Amino acid sequence: MNYDVRSAIANAEQSAARSSNPHQSFIQELSKQILGPEGLRNRYLSQADESRGTFDLTAPVTSFEQSKVLGTGSFSGDIGYGPGDGDPTFKKR
Repeated sequence: MNYDVRSAIANAEQSAARSSNPHQSFIQELSKQILGPEGLRNRYLSQADESRGTFDLTAPVTSFEQSKVLGTGSFSGDIGYGPGDGDPTFKKR
C-alpha cells in the first residue's frame, strides 16, 4: 500500500481516537487528507502535470535519456511546470 495512503489513514485514526464522535471524525479527516485542497488527489494530479513537456532541443534519444524518461517520467532537461506542461487548475476542486 502507498505510504501516503497509509499516512492519511493513520492521521484519520488518530483524529478519531481523540474525538467524542470517532466515526464522523474518521470520515471527515480521511476526506480532508485525500480530497481536500492540499489532499492526495490534488497533489498527485499536480505532480502528474509537472514535467510532461515532450520537446527538448538538448535531449537526443540516448540510453541515458531513455533511462531518465523511464525512471522519472521526464527528460533530463525538462523543467517542472514548464510551458509545455499544460494547465492543471481545472482539476482543483
